[in-house]
Parts: sequence; structure tokens; C-alpha cells
Amino acid sequence: MRRPRHSGYLDPKWRPGRWTFGATATVVGSRLDSDFLGLDLTRNPGYGVLDLLISFRLFSGVTLFAVENNAADRRYMETFGYPALPVRFRIGLSAGRE
Repeated sequence: MRRPRHSGYLDPKWRPGRWTFGATATVVGSRLDSDFLGLDLTRNPGYGVLDLLISFRLFSGVTLFAVENNAADRRYMETFGYPALPVRFRIGLSAGRE
């Protein structure tokens, strides 16, 4: 239960120079789930989600990035009864070894 018969994702990246542009598309098919109220089985519909990324390498090991999750602001539930977050945006610095 809760495992879709069909799912997949595509995660292309393009890296011209110090820039990185990317998108992740995730598609999940419908699957059986439980409402846990009367322990009846119900069908959780499939969904598709798009995440976007842009980053710039400032210097060795330090990158400035911006990510937009659920860019199309889709309403869906990964687990029945727990709605996913709406569109959200974050920026930050990533520091570490390359």
C-alpha cells in the first residue's frame, strides 16, 4: 500500500561557467491509501511537482544558490491527509569542499 505502481523523475542541469541552472520534475501515479478513520482504503491521486534551481560559484567551495520548490504551486498529498507545502523559495550559501 502507499507505493505507486508508476513514478519517476527528471533532473537536468546546465553548467555554463560558474553558473548552474537546474530543474527537477517528479511524477507519482495514484495509489491506494487509508483514511485511518474507518480504516477504509481510498485512492490517493497522482501528482507532478516541479522544483527549480539557480546557483553561482563565488569562489572555490562557496556557492550562492536560490531554489523554488513546487514552482507550479500544485496541491497534492504525498501521504493521504498530509497536504504538501505550497510554492516556497529559499536562498543561501553553500560552503564546503569541491
